[in-house]
Amino acid sequence: MFFASFAIFRIAFEDGGERRVWAPSTGDRLPTVVVRDSAMRTLRGGCHCENIKVVFETSLAPSALQLRACQCSFCVRHGGITTSDPAGQLRIEICDPEQLLRYRFALGVTDFLICRTCGVYVAATMESDGRVLGVLNVNVFDEREPFARRAEPMNYGTERVEDRAARRATVWMPVEVRP
Repeated sequence: MFFASFAIFRIAFEDGGERRVWAPSTGDRLPTVVVRDSAMRTLRGGCHCENIKVVFETSLAPSALQLRACQCSFCVRHGGITTSDPAGQLRIEICDPEQLLRYRFALGVTDFLICRTCGVYVAATMESDGRVLGVLNVNVFDEREPFARRAEPMNYGTERVEDRAARRATVWMPVEVRP
């Protein structure tokens, strides 16, 4: 394999530490290599009125999860900061399904899950190859302190539907929505 260049890789450790190493790169993005532990951890939360509850299972420490601040008008207006772990699992439990709003705009391929009662934006989901994938708004976690750090601003406005689906298939996580 020919390596066109070298890049700085960020290695994130479970204990929250990190180290940067200089290594061959085959792409133009600077990757993060995350060191996982074998134990899954469970993070819980939900909307303000508790109609929508979330259970996020991941082997990553909260400090190793990437935080993204989408710059679309919806996310900016809702203060959404999202995260996901493609090797993890998100379970969304709905107490009263009548109070769940699935809002779509722009390309119309994403459901933004909002509680009709309290108005909290909880997560975004989409179907891809017969499965549901999604990201979680970290502002709904019961313990938000580990996520009180800078999120990476993201601008997806120029993506085509197929490009968006391909990107999400690699970075979003499996989601189960239970009525």
